[in-house]
Amino acid sequence: PNLQTEVPPDSMAAMLRLRPGTNTARMVSACHRSIQFNQCAPISTMNLISPVNHCALDVRAASREQNLITLGFWPRSARSFAAQSLQRSLDKIILDTSSLDDLAALIVTQEQSPSFTCDVACIALVRMQSLWTKGGEQALSSSHLSAMDLLQAKLLTSTSDTSVRLLAESTHAMSKMKVFHPELFNKIALLIVMRLKELTTKQLAGSMWAFAATGHPFPLLMEAQSKQVMRHLRDFAAQDVASTLWACTMTNSSFPKLFDAAASQVVRKAADFTCAELATVVWAYAKEDHVAFEVFEAVARQAVKKIDKFSASELANLVWAFSFMKYPFPSLYRLVAREADAKAEDFSEEDISKVRWAYAAVEMEAPKVFLAAT
Repeated sequence: PNLQTEVPPDSMAAMLRLRPGTNTARMVSACHRSIQFNQCAPISTMNLISPVNHCALDVRAASREQNLITLGFWPRSARSFAAQSLQRSLDKIILDTSSLDDLAALIVTQEQSPSFTCDVACIALVRMQSLWTKGGEQALSSSHLSAMDLLQAKLLTSTSDTSVRLLAESTHAMSKMKVFHPELFNKIALLIVMRLKELTTKQLAGSMWAFAATGHPFPLLMEAQSKQVMRHLRDFAAQDVASTLWACTMTNSSFPKLFDAAASQVVRKAADFTCAELATVVWAYAKEDHVAFEVFEAVARQAVKKIDKFSASELANLVWAFSFMKYPFPSLYRLVAREADAKAEDFSEEDISKVRWAYAAVEMEAPKVFLAAT
């Protein structure tokens, strides 16, 4: 790696004037090795900072206009061999970062390098969200936001060659961090609409949630996504069913067919839902005023089994939804009242109002602690 010898451009050009019968795959491999040992010229130096041992890696990369990437007379796969190898190395370095500070520094130093593609920018965004979550979801610092701006600017150059799966995951990551870029989200929405069939069920559900969470729905995208969901709903995990139903309630459109189809999946997978997801499902049906008593019955049976694991807000949403749809489940209401008394300090004013209204609507006595506070 410390060799300073450089192959003159003329020599490199001569190497690339291949004779018929030359093993091109072996030649590409040799050229790739020359890049690894800093022997390929002209070159651009990328100062990669290793997040593991903080030592500088001197990686030599061919620019797009020169060296290997200019092999226009070769097949695409051969032409991009070296670039893909360097990109994979950068992917791994990004995924190995252990802090937001390390990741932000890496983004700043690498965003101009040829190997920092739109796909790599997507991976960096997803990694940023993961580290942000692990760090307690604290407010992003100015350096983190600057790195975010660089990633978003890179994604604005996305084309049809960019992985739509990674674009979907990046929108989910940005929405999780409560970062909304209208122009970028509009562009990604159009790309997803054109290539919706390429998404996995989890990416489909995640992208629906992401765009709904921005508070700026994209009707064309939501309509296309809902149709795709209908085709693959049986393959959705319980978590994805819940997030999809929630996303549908956050738009100005109505999706009665999707809610009808989802009902059987909720019943079939009721045991797989977490407490938060059970509360979300019935809340979504109530918000849409969509009658599906089999859904409420399945949720009620699961809720009574793990009532002590519900949070205060989840308990409030649960009984509000049942009361709004006029479907009282006496044993559930009694258990919620008991848990509310035990977790009284965790209820917000809005939660307390929901609980009081819910019990009054079904003509049942509200939890004692809330009666005392009246």
